[in-house]
Amino acid sequence: MKKLKKFDIVLILFILAAVSVVGIKVFGMGTDDVITAVETRPAQVTIRIENVRTYTASHLTVGEAVLSDETNSAIGVIDKIEILPYEEVVETSDGQLIRATVPDKYTVMLTLDAHLSERETGYFAEGITEIKVNSETKIYTKKVITSGRIEGIEF
Repeated sequence: MKKLKKFDIVLILFILAAVSVVGIKVFGMGTDDVITAVETRPAQVTIRIENVRTYTASHLTVGEAVLSDETNSAIGVIDKIEILPYEEVVETSDGQLIRATVPDKYTVMLTLDAHLSERETGYFAEGITEIKVNSETKIYTKKVITSGRIEGIEF
């Protein structure tokens, strides 16, 4: 019989270690202690969408899911829609600045029912999409894609 060299012993130990790691991963030994549930709280998130056309304003419907364009994960479900005329500051011929209503443009206030989890860095929808007041966000539904500013979060 042939004598085992140091290299052979190290190789056998490495193979045994690899097989045991694969066995632990496959059979899930000890994973019950590792998994912790993320606690979410129901909240209402208000998003202000400005300077949108009639199509966008009319194709947002109550009960429709709103998703984040950056993470493709759900933010919430539309609970309330408020459509307001879009106003812009313009200069008149005599040099005064006034607020004027822009025809066929709207400001949409969306109120979403969401479930947010709280972490040290802020609030997150579905554990992925960060929700911060006064931050810009790109959202989409089945019919429209747009961007808006998060106005508020209420628990």
